[in-house]
Amino acid sequence: MSSVLLICVLAVVGFVMLRPAPRTQVIYVPIEVTEARRRLGCMPFILLGLIILFLMGLGLIHF
Repeated sequence: MSSVLLICVLAVVGFVMLRPAPRTQVIYVPIEVTEARRRLGCMPFILLGLIILFLMGLGLIHF
């Protein structure tokens, strides 16, 4: 009786340990691709800073 029980326990442990790894399933969902907006970003602030530095260099603006 104990040998049958041991065989059953070993079979269960074997099935648990040797089962195949789960496969990951990838689902691709189409999304709408919009055209990127053409904006200047922070370029106006950089140009403004450069203009202010240039005018300060000429001595026209005093902070």
